[in-house]
Amino acid sequence: MIALLFVFACYLLGLLLVLRGWYRSIEVPLPERVSPTDVTVLIAFRDEVQNLPALVADLKKQQHAPREVILIDDHSADGSFALAERLTQDDARFRILRLPQGEGKKQAIAYGVSQATTAWICMTDADGRLPATWLSALQPQLASRPAMVIGPVYLPVPRTFLQRLQRVEWASLQAVTFATAALGRPVMCNGANLAFTQQAFVHARGYAGNEHIPSGDDEFLMRSIGDAGLRVAFCNDVSAAVITAPQSSLSALWHQRIRWASKWKHNRSRLAKRLAVGMLGFQVAYVVAVVMVCAGSTHASVLFALLGCKWVMEAIVLGAVAAHHGHRLDVAAFAAWQLLYPFYVVGVGLFSWAFTYTWKGRQPGKG
Repeated sequence: MIALLFVFACYLLGLLLVLRGWYRSIEVPLPERVSPTDVTVLIAFRDEVQNLPALVADLKKQQHAPREVILIDDHSADGSFALAERLTQDDARFRILRLPQGEGKKQAIAYGVSQATTAWICMTDADGRLPATWLSALQPQLASRPAMVIGPVYLPVPRTFLQRLQRVEWASLQAVTFATAALGRPVMCNGANLAFTQQAFVHARGYAGNEHIPSGDDEFLMRSIGDAGLRVAFCNDVSAAVITAPQSSLSALWHQRIRWASKWKHNRSRLAKRLAVGMLGFQVAYVVAVVMVCAGSTHASVLFALLGCKWVMEAIVLGAVAAHHGHRLDVAAFAAWQLLYPFYVVGVGLFSWAFTYTWKGRQPGKG
């Protein structure tokens, strides 16, 4: 009981810090007018025939027009390169390049950075949808001269219960992303909405040391830039939010999360590792507490109070994130997530350590 009380107390304190950081992240005053910053939009893609038409259309509608858009084909086998050329042939700002040597998203991004002609590079994914205000909303933060800017990424309005569950989880990821950034210790970011300077990329040596890891092009770069003593800023403006597609099946969701979790064992950040281990440990403690309550423990009333505090605090945090994006917390999905999440976290954590995965036909260490 003492151990459970300690673990729950630490977790609830962490939730309070997240809530404080979240509100701080959305209350950052921004200048009304800034001098426009020229940017290069950089997108590495592989087998994206289904997504390229919408992506190119979104890029052409940007209120703040980029000086150039560089699309780097990472050895697509579905005709993506030819399609990208056809879609952009009427716009001289687009440059469609093939990765000349090597393979993998990190290598494609590094090559694109070397080809950029502007100081600032705004990066997104080929399967994302970009609001017309994306680049213009990032402008105030770019003008503040950091080395990197973390932008928001959200899921679209869900159509299935699985998508509703993902939206709840995604809100928690965004809460931690911007709360830790606002508190000056960023531990997460998403490559679907990331901006950095070419100089910072070079100074931080890009992806040196983790080129063989397919995932983590975003967080590894963020950490390298931070470790180099450069400033990492954030933009938690709804107008800058990139919409990314949810996973369509349990299998796809499971494999994506294993791929994401696999990069943590290569993480050099002590804070990030402690958070990962702490979250895994708390989920185990949560399951133990639930089992003790169901088994009629003599401490059931205390345990139930702890569980109630957890549910309420998490609902407050996730509700704040949902409200920032103009909708309410999905109570049914949130309740289901309370039952599923502990087993999900423990399972993903164990599988990411014990097993490998395949992503777009590739395995870790094989490109």
